[in-house]
Amino acid sequence: MSASVMQTMSLLTMKNAQAFSKTAPHILKDEILQYFDAAKAEAKFKEHHFT
Repeated sequence: MSASVMQTMSLLTMKNAQAFSKTAPHILKDEILQYFDAAKAEAKFKEHHFT
């Protein structure tokens, strides 16, 4: 994933990102969804292993 996309996504809330993804090109939408899947997996991992 490009750094600019990661930077952009880090500035948006999940709600804004979902609205944005609906208007984004299909490839970018996939990239956004992968970003959130990875972020959720990472959060779940940290919660499981570090609490």
